[in-house]
Amino acid sequence: MKICFQNIGIIIIHGLDGAINNVNLLSQKLTLLGYKVEAPHLKGYKEDKTSLKRVTYIDWIKDIEKAYLTMKDHCQEIIMIGFSSGGLLSLQVASKYKVKGIIALDLSLSRIKYLFKRVYIKLLKATKKILPLINCDVFINQSKSVNYLSNNIPCKIKKQLFFTESKIADEEMIDLIKYIESY
Repeated sequence: MKICFQNIGIIIIHGLDGAINNVNLLSQKLTLLGYKVEAPHLKGYKEDKTSLKRVTYIDWIKDIEKAYLTMKDHCQEIIMIGFSSGGLLSLQVASKYKVKGIIALDLSLSRIKYLFKRVYIKLLKATKKILPLINCDVFINQSKSVNYLSNNIPCKIKKQLFFTESKIADEEMIDLIKYIESY
């Protein structure tokens, strides 16, 4: 069994916009720091855009579960980082598996306009139902969602993140990961 840095692995999940470049840059930095990192490509994003019309959020959860199970073979604890709807997907996985912490960035728990609104609304409804099953620490950078999560997730810490710029810097992300490792 290969042991990763501090026995903590990190799964990074892109949002429905498919902005994998941001995920790749963060993944590379964390890998250079010695972490085991998985950044699964969600089904339909490698193919042409029409293939996304045949995909369900369950397909994406399965993609992330596969990454989780692979990571679990190498690391004792897992932190999940989800961008936008990737945060919803990380909550889904954390409701089924043991996760040390979730960092959800730009997470919206309301109906927002997405190119694939049909899938997003189904994911949103399903996620709201499983919130009471989540038993890990959640860090989020959106105030409305923090209030909703505080009332519906029975976890130890639900911390709202504040950043000076609209996007979180990789250095701030790394500091947050180290904070989650420490408790």
